[in-house]
Amino acid sequence: MTKNEVYEIINATATKYGFEMQDTYNSWYSKQNSDSYVRVEIFKNMDYKESDSNNIILCFNIEPVGSVCQMGKRTDAKELLRIAQDIERGAKFVAEIEALKLSYVEKY
Repeated sequence: MTKNEVYEIINATATKYGFEMQDTYNSWYSKQNSDSYVRVEIFKNMDYKESDSNNIILCFNIEPVGSVCQMGKRTDAKELLRIAQDIERGAKFVAEIEALKLSYVEKY
């Protein structure tokens, strides 16, 4: 699989769960705002065993993780339920990407 193919899968899954992803050098992460309670980050980890430095072939494994962005805010029950739903969306997104066991190869 190529990096672009993996990114398309991640982006489609992110959209399905209501997230918008941003690409950086070593990860993709969900865009945040002041109302965000969940951050999803998907790391591009190099697989040194599968990579071939002589032929400049790099292999990467995808590792999704999630975190809660805001804690300790005092709020009412309605807002707590919305926060719980945001956390659930993030957890389901991370679980779905984990289950895919994505990886990609870059040749230079």
